[in-house]
Amino acid sequence: MHVFRQLGWVGVLLWGGLGCDGGEVEDTGEAGECTSNSGTLTGVVYEDYPWTTQDSGEGLPQAGAARVRISREDVEPFVAVADADGRYTVELQVGIWELFATDTGGGCVSDDGLSADILPCDTVELDIYLKDCLDGR
Repeated sequence: MHVFRQLGWVGVLLWGGLGCDGGEVEDTGEAGECTSNSGTLTGVVYEDYPWTTQDSGEGLPQAGAARVRISREDVEPFVAVADADGRYTVELQVGIWELFATDTGGGCVSDDGLSADILPCDTVELDIYLKDCLDGR
């Protein structure tokens, strides 16, 4: 199950363990037996520019090596880099994380207000769409 909320501030990040409090993650695999203090955020960053003819979703080019900034009030923000196919996966502490993505040059960005509510032992799937380009392209 995954939950998305709109917040006023957006950050971009991909994370593979930064900012954790050092607690061990343990998932016994049995329903209701999760003892983890983290979950997983995964998705794809897409190029959904104004000049793209497709609607968001199917057929959009993936933004390889996009930067995803992830932040939360009590943790230093960090940036993760998507793979060549625009895919990212990070493990995050439980809580609401703010996200913001840019292309490799930093000229095209995602919408503000993206967030993910990470629950223990859960996986949240959140695709991010780069929509606005600062250089007027």
